[in-house]
Amino acid sequence: MQVCLINALTISDLGSSEPARDSEQIEISAPLGVLGLASITQSECKNIGTTIINLNKLFIEYVKEKKTNNKNTFIDVVIDYIETCTTSPDIIGFSTICSSYPLTLRLAMLYKKRHANTMVILGGPQASATDIATMKAFPGIDVIFRGEAEYTFVSFLQSMQENKIENLYDIKGLTFRNGDNIVRNTDADAVIDLDSLPVPAYDLDPYIENYKTLSLEIGRGCPYSCTFCSTSNFFGRRFRLKSPETILEQMRFIKSRFGIDNIGLDHDMFAADKEKVYAFCKTLIASGEKFYWGCSARVDCVDNDLLSLMAKAGCNGIFFGIESASTRMQKAINKKLDLSDAVDRIAHADKMGIKTAVSLITAFPDETDEELNSTVNFFIDSLRFDNADPQLGILAPLADSPLYRKHKNELVLDQIFSEMSFQGWTFDDQDLTLIEQHPEVFPDFYSIPNPNIQRKEFKQIRDFVTALQVWFRWLPVAMQQESANMLKISRHWIEWCVEKDIQETIDDEIPYYCHRQFADNFLDFINEFYIPRLSSHQAIISELTKTEGFFHPYKDAPANTDEATESGTESNKTHNNACDTKNSSASHLFSLSSYPYVPDSVFITELNIDYKKLLDCLRKKEDLNIVKQKKVTIAFKEIEHGDIKIHVRQLSTLSKEILDLCNGMRSISEVISLFSQKRTQINGVSIQKASTFMLIQLFKQGLIALSDEEREEADASPLKSSA
Repeated sequence: MQVCLINALTISDLGSSEPARDSEQIEISAPLGVLGLASITQSECKNIGTTIINLNKLFIEYVKEKKTNNKNTFIDVVIDYIETCTTSPDIIGFSTICSSYPLTLRLAMLYKKRHANTMVILGGPQASATDIATMKAFPGIDVIFRGEAEYTFVSFLQSMQENKIENLYDIKGLTFRNGDNIVRNTDADAVIDLDSLPVPAYDLDPYIENYKTLSLEIGRGCPYSCTFCSTSNFFGRRFRLKSPETILEQMRFIKSRFGIDNIGLDHDMFAADKEKVYAFCKTLIASGEKFYWGCSARVDCVDNDLLSLMAKAGCNGIFFGIESASTRMQKAINKKLDLSDAVDRIAHADKMGIKTAVSLITAFPDETDEELNSTVNFFIDSLRFDNADPQLGILAPLADSPLYRKHKNELVLDQIFSEMSFQGWTFDDQDLTLIEQHPEVFPDFYSIPNPNIQRKEFKQIRDFVTALQVWFRWLPVAMQQESANMLKISRHWIEWCVEKDIQETIDDEIPYYCHRQFADNFLDFINEFYIPRLSSHQAIISELTKTEGFFHPYKDAPANTDEATESGTESNKTHNNACDTKNSSASHLFSLSSYPYVPDSVFITELNIDYKKLLDCLRKKEDLNIVKQKKVTIAFKEIEHGDIKIHVRQLSTLSKEILDLCNGMRSISEVISLFSQKRTQINGVSIQKASTFMLIQLFKQGLIALSDEEREEADASPLKSSA
């Protein structure tokens, strides 16, 4: 018997709120769910061959090929690929999630049309939540596996092998056809002993050698009952976690077999039992082995001591679902978080070097202006922490969630899709037709009206503040801190865009907020409208506007998206590489004959405020009035091209003086000689030794790079204009 398993498409198209990315930059991961089913099939079923189709990888390849004028649709590409890599499987199975469910069902129905004798099965959260509605609407679907399917799947395959169709009635968690009737068996039992499940069959993924990280499922079950969430419906309320020994053993397997030590620990509620997390961290630390891992946790399930221990054990990322910054909304959605504690957890994770995804949701059906303002303020306020990555999504009525059941008769289809249910797949007319015809199958793409705020405005505000996060850093933080009313600012921005007749897309293709034109327009908005009319600290906002105008992702790149990820000419790439300490030290010896210069990734400018004190005030939320006017020289070093990751240094007078001499046309020896003409020593140290030490430090900090030859086209001075 031959079985083909296909994961749900989970990656985004190139139309997110971030600047457009080339397909080469999108990282994908192994399809954990279908690999788990394949693994237990291998261990429990004899004479069954299993093929895995990685839909995410196919999509990446499709995007690249489409740029060469490939006219085939993605559906056609997938069907052709399935027929190429597996010969007439007896069973073809599709994993499902809400975001790509229309695509999955179209694939399943088309394959069934071409191969009527192949049994088509579905599993996963979306099919589980809409099983009856799905089978009524799509007659090509033969079987749906509800809930946790490992042992259900094994029983099903054994029955098919033995041709005992009558056994299907005894398999829990199964919904299947019997002629014109749909049979729905009782729910499947949860897998209590997760240690008994084998490691996913990662080796069946043909792209396994290309991954930088791998996910490992370590637990299931959520004891909470948030009204917008459907996780507990799928995995149940009983919290289960693999033993520390099993988790460590499986992490070791991944590292030894695939050379990967960066592992995502897959469990929505990893820290629901603190003692078990303590035990896991202590086991990992005691092993003496180094792994890097991320997880999801509620902020009220961790404390600062636990976060410190997690960091020591290798945790480098946590997903925190905050949802709303309104105390009333916290109660209404049954989340019930203490928001001050949430900020404290984010702050301590930042201190420990743990990156946090701070997830927020807006557009709840009874959300007010005040509550929306609190949430967008919380979003911007999170940018104070270097390691925080705030996210703001629009609510979706997820299938079978308490919120959906309460409002299912009020849903409207306005095509303002939520990130909770929609990951950027570019719908065509067939997808939209399915969604319109079958709201009970695709409720996640509908919306619940809010009598106070229009859905369009929710989207406009969400798009605006998330774009601020992508393109800027301290400017929106300062605006939020001085006004505490990001909602008001957002509405002024929307009105300003209407006056300027700014369109929602650029060239009918790139969403406006993904294009660098947004960043340029926003700086105009600050100078023309915000500073003269709204700002109470005009000098501070003015200086921040100048500095953050330097660093737009892809600001100087060509508009053509094919070239958007390039750093510039080959010469520029060389210079950018040279500013990296490791690359520079490998390619240049620090010698008196080298020519120092300020690389393109470094901007040096003069400001009229104490910038160091300003950043300190913004980080600590202190009174901005204590920031004094002061002439300073600032060096901004772009750490990663295409992202707002910038290292900032406030330079001393001596550092600025020596940098002014590093124009690429003078050797280090000549720089030291010129610098020495004005003084003989610094703090009792000879000027030659002091200047050499300063140059070495500037080199290590990446503020100067070295060339073996004189750079004839270098600027006369590295100082960049802040106008």
